[in-house]
Amino acid sequence: MKSIVVYESHYGHTAYVADRFLEALKKKGEAEIFELLEDTQAKSMPNNIENKAKSRGVGPEQIPCDMRNYDCLCLCIPIWDKCLASPLAGYIERCVNADGKNIICCQIYGDKKDNKLCFDYVKKALEGKGRPKIAGVFINWRDVHNERLLNKLINKTINKIA
Repeated sequence: MKSIVVYESHYGHTAYVADRFLEALKKKGEAEIFELLEDTQAKSMPNNIENKAKSRGVGPEQIPCDMRNYDCLCLCIPIWDKCLASPLAGYIERCVNADGKNIICCQIYGDKKDNKLCFDYVKKALEGKGRPKIAGVFINWRDVHNERLLNKLINKTINKIA
């Protein structure tokens, strides 16, 4: 399975979860990760997490949004004030060829009631691009470093789509 992980992170919680998804997806096949930065610049990280120092910056338009060459798209999304970060919303709008693809929508949240609104938005946007198989996982930011819970949620979510 070839996967792409795309995320935005302000405080590092979402980045941590995205790295963990990358590790788990690499056990299923090839995987790459991209971070959307607030200033709309993007940083592509090599597949080997230990080599983060060798990261290179690319613009968001260079992050693959054509899912034709991927089996799985993992979106790691921080929820801020009931909404999706604008760079991620823009990325989702640019995605094409999602029909039949596996999509993981991982939301890192502070207030649980914000999840449904954001998940529904993402789901509707992606379903407008075909009929992807979408699995949602919601992680409170306070639980990000709870290794046991995080491993359980990540493995359960990947098993839903694999």
